Amino acid sequence: FCARWPLFYNRVDICQPFKLTGTAGVYDVFLRVEGGGAGGQSGAARLAVARALFKANPACHDRLQEGFCLLEDTRQRMSKMPGKAGARKGFPWTKR
Repeated sequence: FCARWPLFYNRVDICQPFKLTGTAGVYDVFLRVEGGGAGGQSGAARLAVARALFKANPACHDRLQEGFCLLEDTRQRMSKMPGKAGARKGFPWTKR
């Protein structure tokens, strides 16, 4: 747990659904996340834990919703545009 997410706020992010629903220490959690950075992985883990808690106990939906635990991050990488070096970066400007 501490080796996977060395930053404190990432660990708090994962434990937030348990704190909101009052189920800390009740469930054992085994997660496997791939891709992205530590922040994105902790956000995905928080969403997975919140969805699992909601499926186990639908009465906790309002508390998870108030804590913004059931919202997923929809940001995605922009694709490369034609005529450009990358998604936003252009080619170097030359006068002649």
